[in-house]
Amino acid sequence: MPTLTRAEEYVEVPARLPVVALRDLVFFPYIVLPILIGRQRSMTALSEAQESEGLVLLVTQKDPSVDDPAGNELFRVGTIARIIQVTQLPDKTSRVVLEGLGRARIKRLTTTTAALRATVELLLSSEIESSESLGDSDMSTELNELSETVRKLYDDYAQLHERIPHDSTNTLSTINDRVHFAHLVAGPLIVPAVEKQEILEGVLVQDQLSALREMLVREIEILRIERKLDRQMQLHIGGEWNPFDLHPKGATSREQDSEREEWEEIAEQIKEAALPEHVCIRAQKELTRLRKLNPIAPEAAVIRTHLDWMISLPWTQRSEDNLSVTHASETLESGHFGLGEVKDRILEHVAVLSLVREMRGPILCLVGPPGVGKTSLG
Repeated sequence: MPTLTRAEEYVEVPARLPVVALRDLVFFPYIVLPILIGRQRSMTALSEAQESEGLVLLVTQKDPSVDDPAGNELFRVGTIARIIQVTQLPDKTSRVVLEGLGRARIKRLTTTTAALRATVELLLSSEIESSESLGDSDMSTELNELSETVRKLYDDYAQLHERIPHDSTNTLSTINDRVHFAHLVAGPLIVPAVEKQEILEGVLVQDQLSALREMLVREIEILRIERKLDRQMQLHIGGEWNPFDLHPKGATSREQDSEREEWEEIAEQIKEAALPEHVCIRAQKELTRLRKLNPIAPEAAVIRTHLDWMISLPWTQRSEDNLSVTHASETLESGHFGLGEVKDRILEHVAVLSLVREMRGPILCLVGPPGVGKTSLG
């Protein structure tokens, strides 16, 4: 059984693994990500993996529109992933949290069984810097410069793209291994799957980083052009745009009437919401600010969302707490698999609360990577 070397562990990889085909998604090593699985073959592969080593091979489809891909409709290189958590959803699909371990190449794919299964070989025996991934050892200085360039470009990309979490740049700053670094940069990029697949199949880290540099330069330029066009469009719609101008140039009387009706509706909602006095004062101030802003100003959307949130909160409604430990245990078990220590701590908190009825000090803090169930548990 071949052994895969990672940054902090060694993983023994079976010769045959169940296969899950992915649509428009390329999974990379070191990435922890929840995905939805609903196709019967994928569900069967997931069950087989859970019954054995808990490992599955994630392979991207060449054509995402195909429901039941054949062998020639899958890329030959995928990512071996470890199943962290499985949650059954009401619509009979499964939400699965997976951790990418390493890359593997399909030697033989079996498509006649209930689940896709593949005989695999590791693309590289090590997903950290080694002679396999570095090639020429004299390129260390060039690689350092290339890594730093990619790091700066990714920072710019994360600032420009609304779907990229800004805290991911903080994570990258702590990674010194360049193979690990390349995977963490490639994973979140919003680019076509075919391009990400080329990076996944790259053996030498310098080739991966070079491709990432070119990709980031292109995407940053596109995002900047889009932002420039958006600003020009706003100025064109509103004439000489002044965020404090109530009636921008080009606005019709019908649009102005619509705005006034919206403000009156918000004022009526504030009145009917029976807000506490200090909240009502704050809501009136926000509405006054909203009346002074141009409707296309970004701040107007923020204030409107804030007002909707304030009005919708149940300020005066009260409900009776169910402090039954049995009920809490059944609820936790029905919604989450595993997480024994976390469940025990929550049940302990509920048990103490049921006795003392009020606890002002202790607050439970759930800590863990994205997608493991912190929000749903809370």
